[in-house]
Amino acid sequence: MIEHASRDIQRDAAAAELRRREAARLPALVAALDDLLNDLEELNLQGISVAPDTCRQRAAELLAEAVGPDAVPAPAETVADLMGRVYEAQDAVLLRRRRVGWGLEVAGPPRRRM
Repeated sequence: MIEHASRDIQRDAAAAELRRREAARLPALVAALDDLLNDLEELNLQGISVAPDTCRQRAAELLAEAVGPDAVPAPAETVADLMGRVYEAQDAVLLRRRRVGWGLEVAGPPRRRM
């Protein structure tokens, strides 16, 4: 009985630690997505319709972190399409941050696919 209780305590402590780490990581991811969106909006205002390779690469990395590498399609080439995907990823991260804060999700990207 004591072993069972000890295992439960260890499991719960590990889950709580994962939630704390995820809760600390998600605001930085939201900020990085915001920075990318600002860059893409600036390109859009300048009339540039094709996203530079550096923006597409940065978007691919952030999208993989936000929704998981298996859920990320090839990065869009147009600024407008890329902005749409980044907004969707940001929504997913904000929802995950809320769920982690409520203790509804332990860690890892959401199961939703873009």
